[in-house]
Amino acid sequence: MTTPPLSPLRRDLRLVLAEGVAFSIMVGGGESYLAAFVLALGLGEVASGLIATVPLLAGGILQMLTPYGVARVGSRRRWAVICAAWQAASFVPLIVGGLRGTMPAWLVFAAAASYWAAGMAIAPAWNAWVEHLVPRPIRNAYFATRTGAAQAAVVVGLIGGGVVLQQAAERGAPMFGFVLLFAVAAAARGASAVLLGAQSERGARVPDEAVRPALPLLRRMPSGPGARLLFYLLGLTAAATIASPFFSPYMLAQLELSYERYMILVAASLAGKVVVFPALPPLARRFGLRWLLRVAWIGIVPSPLLWLISDAYPYLLAIQIVSGVAWAAHEYASFLLLFEMVEARRRVAILTTYNLVHAIATVGGSTLGAAILQGKGGGPEAYWAIFAVSGAARLLAVLLLARVPAIRGEPSPMWFRPIAVRPAAGFVLRPILATVRRRRRAEEASATVPRDGDGSPGSGSAG
Repeated sequence: MTTPPLSPLRRDLRLVLAEGVAFSIMVGGGESYLAAFVLALGLGEVASGLIATVPLLAGGILQMLTPYGVARVGSRRRWAVICAAWQAASFVPLIVGGLRGTMPAWLVFAAAASYWAAGMAIAPAWNAWVEHLVPRPIRNAYFATRTGAAQAAVVVGLIGGGVVLQQAAERGAPMFGFVLLFAVAAAARGASAVLLGAQSERGARVPDEAVRPALPLLRRMPSGPGARLLFYLLGLTAAATIASPFFSPYMLAQLELSYERYMILVAASLAGKVVVFPALPPLARRFGLRWLLRVAWIGIVPSPLLWLISDAYPYLLAIQIVSGVAWAAHEYASFLLLFEMVEARRRVAILTTYNLVHAIATVGGSTLGAAILQGKGGGPEAYWAIFAVSGAARLLAVLLLARVPAIRGEPSPMWFRPIAVRPAAGFVLRPILATVRRRRRAEEASATVPRDGDGSPGSGSAG
């Protein structure tokens, strides 16, 4: 008996889900271990910290050019396949370097920049395209399933990577472990590219507002409640990245943790995010998004300072879980607030603009941390200085947090996709814009004039 062919819709839904899993395996087993690879190459702790941040700037800049790339190649699908294949190819220099056992720092950074440029360039087109593939009535349920599968795939990649590296190190061939990880990551992203190419072209050729260039928004950001929120997010990002990129070299080089123990620490922060996420929507409905953002800030501020108290492993695990919970609340509340403050037609543009300025803030914060580490010549005292400065800067961010306005009414539902792993904070999440409820015109107009906690009008929309 022959199996009836799948309907085009059901086939697309399966392909979108499978592509998310393949991409997430790459994230968990490949990109997550770049900092460890830099240390294994002997390139130093400063380079190990900066490899997680400096290459982001290339991605932040290139993704602003995505509308022009889509127009040039003629469809979002074709652009997505090109970028996915390009990202897979970015692992090739790392594989060659691992086989040789040596690699210049500039080439590692170039490969990482290529990786992030391709990965971030695909996002605006994918967000616009997937909205045409998944019908509105099933989006929230479907993307809930896809997000869960993607998170599970990241964890599988992360745990598998830690086990492979530990086994390779115990056999005296640590570089072979990295070669295997990067080869699997490249293959997973290659499979992702194939799965993207197999999806329908529906909506992929429509050059509508969903890929409208975001650059003009930069000139209109300095005023309004959306700008106040954005300045807080960027200030906290810069403060946090003074310390967070140096979590990996601190744990691996200073505390000399095994790859296995390091992997468990990172997985603990991921677990904190996964466990708390279902509780965030009801908390937001009951207490409001601004309240949730403030609670998240309270949890984020002390994290680097707590690393100074003890290096007992159970204690570090507990800190990681709490940190994952705090960052989950921060990302959930901040993106919902941001998208409640802008019109639906601007959401892709505002997200790409945010990604760029976020990358700039990340590079700025990590550069300061690297300067402190380099200036103090490394060692425990240098890390104590980095963590203390980061904690103080996070505390000062409350001055910007106090200016963030409240949003009245129930927040719109939204689902997120994991795009990276940060050892000190868990998943890096970005919203799936197709899951953001589009309000009726009258409701949307009122959303651009948010009200502060006392009920008085705010100062207008974010541009």
